[in-house]
Amino acid sequence: MIAKNKTLGALGLYTKQEHEFNQEEIEFFNTLAGQAAMAINNAQLYEKVDHSRRELELTNQYLEKSLKELSG
Repeated sequence: MIAKNKTLGALGLYTKQEHEFNQEEIEFFNTLAGQAAMAINNAQLYEKVDHSRRELELTNQYLEKSLKELSG
């Protein structure tokens, strides 16, 4: 699975009986892998943004505390 030119993982498919996948099945699984890669990438981006937001909140709290002490 690839998103933004970054390999995120691999999708493995197994069947109980030997089976040679036809072109339509291959295209479907490629689409499925692409969608999964985008979902993983979006989740990673969300996590980074959320982490940055929490750091910014802590910085703002520190700045507000410092301002009160200076004004105090």
